[in-house]
Amino acid sequence: PAPVRRLPALRHPGAANDPAYQFTNGDTITLEAWVRCDQISGGQNQYIIGKGRTHREGFAKDNQNWALRLRGDDGRAKLSFLFRSEDEQGKPGEYHRWTSQRGFGPGKRWHHLAVTYRFGEPKSLRAWLDGKATGGKWDLGGATKRPPVTDERSEEHTSELQSRRKLVCRLLLEKNK
Repeated sequence: PAPVRRLPALRHPGAANDPAYQFTNGDTITLEAWVRCDQISGGQNQYIIGKGRTHREGFAKDNQNWALRLRGDDGRAKLSFLFRSEDEQGKPGEYHRWTSQRGFGPGKRWHHLAVTYRFGEPKSLRAWLDGKATGGKWDLGGATKRPPVTDERSEEHTSELQSRRKLVCRLLLEKNK
């Protein structure tokens, strides 16, 4: 696929109040992207798209609603899905990260990624890399049935891959009840 435009960040001014970007238990999020990743370091997380974590004044430091990222591991770029759970009685919210078993080597080749997840059902997560299903594991915060945090003021959807060396071609975000 041909790249569309390189942008430092995608912003949706209406996302703060748009229910399409707000998820709770029982909602399914599907994220799909064509990406090219020229390089990635071990342990590095590169955002493809995410809601929250704006680092702007007036926002909580941990206002990450959800994100699709690449995670560097053993010289490979692996799919990574992240969300932060809501606080519970006496227990603060925490990050929950799922990372794929399969990955791809950085380079000039385009790769198709897709992830679908029904919040509240940790075993529902499914992921595909270049048309092939891949397993994975919840490697941060563990699997949880806790609902995701929703920061209704957060409008920013970031993409670190949209830079000179890393590029996102096309994104799809879908919500189903």
